[in-house]
Amino acid sequence: MREGGSNGMAQAEAEYKDFILFYPTMEEAAEAQQKVCMIHYKQMEKPDRDDRHAFKSEEECRTLLTQFPNSKFAPQTQQLLRNIQEVLAEKEFRVGTFYNTKGSNPAASNRLQNVADQWPLYSKADMDLWLLADSYSKMGPRFKVKAGQSYQRLVRDYPLSPLAKQAADKLKEMEMQVPESDPVAIARMKYEEENRIKPGMMHNFWGVFKKSPDTLAAAKAGSPAMEALRPTLPASIPLPLGVATGVNDVGGQVLTGESALEKKDDARLSSQQPGGSGSAAPAAAPATEPPASAEQAPAPLPNNRQVAPPKKQKKEKKTKVKN
Repeated sequence: MREGGSNGMAQAEAEYKDFILFYPTMEEAAEAQQKVCMIHYKQMEKPDRDDRHAFKSEEECRTLLTQFPNSKFAPQTQQLLRNIQEVLAEKEFRVGTFYNTKGSNPAASNRLQNVADQWPLYSKADMDLWLLADSYSKMGPRFKVKAGQSYQRLVRDYPLSPLAKQAADKLKEMEMQVPESDPVAIARMKYEEENRIKPGMMHNFWGVFKKSPDTLAAAKAGSPAMEALRPTLPASIPLPLGVATGVNDVGGQVLTGESALEKKDDARLSSQQPGGSGSAAPAAAPATEPPASAEQAPAPLPNNRQVAPPKKQKKEKKTKVKN
């Protein structure tokens, strides 16, 4: 590990993994797992770059807290996990902000909702909820409830934020209930403000030349997320009734005896023989129904496509004819 480089880091990780495999009950096993977490933490890049090591370091730190919760390395690993999740949340927040600025509100709400649900300790969680409510409000009246819930969460969970008063005003305009501030959230935000590390004068200047991300704004207290981020569908995509999201179980069974496929005629053969005995009679044309009025038609679901503004036609210049 001291040798450095990608090859040296990979070899060190393999050695530490072997030690944990053969000596899982020793005290040094927790230290070896912490070294594996640091291997990927040191190779972690900025939010707008490759996030492979960020996800890997998050997984390894979560493994240490799960397998060795009483280790002396647990408090330090918790802070490392908060730093890692700050970088991952910043990456997702930037993508959601881009979609919100572009006008792709379904994509923006999907990204910003992931940040709010997965990483509540994110330093810009209040701004994330504000943009999330703005995206929902632009998606039509059917998403008014979701926009109000985002404003309510901002007022309740981030009461010291400068956006809390504006969110309360938005709730009054929407005629929705303004929740009371959570005292635990107030104490947490005060603690974060008192223990936040202020960057130096040349911090932003030298940050351009650094490969590693900036984690000074990461939370200093609170329980980090212990589950990995799972991709979700945008709220504008309707789901069939009775279908649970995230369930992909497939079952099968062995058929015994004769099935319906063996007893009945093959429908494909009957469709290819219009004059045969197996051909079915043409179905009667359905009765025409009167067209629904514009008031009864449901509003179309929002999408991410933006209608291009019409191009202005250039006026032809009139040429003066000299006599």
